[in-house]
Formats: sequence, structure tokens, C-alpha cells
Amino acid sequence: PDNLSQQGDCWVFDNASMEVLRAPDYRAELLSWMRLSRKHPGYERDGLNAAHMALSPIEAFGAGVVLGSRAFPALDSIGLAEPLISESGKVRSAAGVALFHRPIEEPEFETGRRFYRVWLEIERAGLALCPMSVLADVPHVAQSLLRENGLGADRKLVTAFRIGHRPQNWKQPPRTRLPVAELIIKAA
Repeated sequence: PDNLSQQGDCWVFDNASMEVLRAPDYRAELLSWMRLSRKHPGYERDGLNAAHMALSPIEAFGAGVVLGSRAFPALDSIGLAEPLISESGKVRSAAGVALFHRPIEEPEFETGRRFYRVWLEIERAGLALCPMSVLADVPHVAQSLLRENGLGADRKLVTAFRIGHRPQNWKQPPRTRLPVAELIIKAA
């Protein structure tokens, strides 16, 4: 995809990732969601574990170290953080990248409903998706991608999906779901 091509020597996705990862609070929250070790008490809780994120044990361990509160600033200061977390190779090798966008005035609940419907339909067609949400999370990146792809100011970028086929030897980890009581929030 030309519009996610290199900006200088770095990919747009890697640049956006580094922009948000440099915020310590963001990294801490991200690490709190990720279950990188089978020893984590919530490893089988919600699908945010290493197996579901297609991370090998070595990759999961490395992610915990690289994104850690002490290692990341040191690695970033000597220029090693970006190459260690880079996903530009995965973006380059994807069959495609799709921007998922919706009308800017659409209620968030409807946007979320459509997001999951699109994801399920593409998966049902036999393709695998990997969201690259950071592209929508960084406002100047999202606006640039919308503009570069001829989408007007009346649209919001929800996410970008890296699309491809799963490796033939890939096995679906057991599905995990949050308890329904934790999904439904009653208004006070």
C-alpha cells in the first residue's frame, strides 16, 4: 500500500507507535492489558495473551522487557527501541492494508458494532486481520491517512487493518471471553 509506505527511513506505523510508546503512562497501560507470561493470573481471561497476539515465548518476554518502564527510555535514547518494536516488515508482507472509516457524526456504539461486523465478515472470508489502531489514535496520522486516500473531513478513521492469510501451521488458541457481567455496565 503506497499510502503506508516509508516516510524517510521509517514506516508511518512505526513512527506512530513510537510517538505513543514514548508516553510512560501509555506504555504502562498497554503492558497492564497484555498477558505476556503464562504465569500471569489473568492469562486465559480475555484474549490479550501472548498466544492470541501470535507472540512466541521469546517475543512475549522481549516485549515485556523492551516496553518496561526502565528499559524503554534507555533503549530509545540509544536508538534501539524502534528497531526492536518495529512492525514495518509485517506491514510490508501483508496482502493489504485497509482503512476502516465511518461518518464522523456516527454514534460510537454504532461504529463499534460495524467494526466488529466488518472484522467477522473478513475473517469468515478466510482472511486474517491485525488491527493497527495506533494509526487512528494519533490525530495527525489519522487525518493524513484520510486525506491521502481521498476521504473527506466528514469521516473518522477507526482503525487500519493489516490483512493476510494465516500461516498453514497456525493453530487458533482456545477462545477466551470476559464474563458477561463484566461486559454489561448498568447506568447509575
